[in-house]
Amino acid sequence: MWASVVVQNRISPSLMRVYGMALLLVMLFAFLYKPQDGSLGLLPAAFFGGNLLFPAMLCGWAIGDALRLHRR
Repeated sequence: MWASVVVQNRISPSLMRVYGMALLLVMLFAFLYKPQDGSLGLLPAAFFGGNLLFPAMLCGWAIGDALRLHRR
């Protein structure tokens, strides 16, 4: 998939912005998360945080796009 995107030069700047923001937020939340029991809080938060954050960002992006198109 990524190879065809790069070869055809069809990289969406807005989608790259969503990927970048999701990455930054996952890193931020992983470093801020401190569990009470002293276990490895950073790794699970970093590995699984994107599973919730990225789809939520895509849904918000789709809702915002629908609202923007509805106003036209």
